[in-house]
Amino acid sequence: MHRRSSQMMFNETFVNTKESLKCSHLISELIAKQLKPHTIGENLIIPACRIIARTMFGHEQKIMKIPLSDNTVSRRIYALSENIEKSVSFSIKETRFSLQLDEATDISGMAHLLAYIRFVYSGKITEQFLFLLASFNYTTQPIDMFMILNDYFNIKNISFANCIGICTDGTPSMSGRINGLVSLVKSKNNEIISSHCFLHR
Repeated sequence: MHRRSSQMMFNETFVNTKESLKCSHLISELIAKQLKPHTIGENLIIPACRIIARTMFGHEQKIMKIPLSDNTVSRRIYALSENIEKSVSFSIKETRFSLQLDEATDISGMAHLLAYIRFVYSGKITEQFLFLLASFNYTTQPIDMFMILNDYFNIKNISFANCIGICTDGTPSMSGRINGLVSLVKSKNNEIISSHCFLHR
């Protein structure tokens, strides 16, 4: 009898822990999508959930078991983004895709290259964020942005041969015929079709 009781307590603890971790991941994903500070989980969401649970159900014990500290949310978001990146990288290795690229320099002088990707997966057109890469070693010069993209493709084992289109904001650094980023990408695959993002026109 004692052994069965201990087993039941262990199973209940395991289920509660599993549910708590699932809640932690789902709430962290929500925080990331809403672009909220990571501290909002600990400072607002958990207290609000405690009030709701206490008022509606008369207890709040399980709510306190959900890990949502600042560092925990950061780790969850990082793990989720890594998982998405791995999934997208795997999906596009054997299929054709198109890219949308944008570049910017922040107030600290760090150059950023932002990439979205569109491809067909399971018979459906899928759009997904691919990466946001930044480095003090790079500038917004076309050759530097191309090196960021090329290095990323090499690391992820993605082939330019599968790229069929590239969309940019139309700036000279992006779409210049000789030294623009588009022309450098086309040196890897001259069949790539380039286009100008209609939002920037």
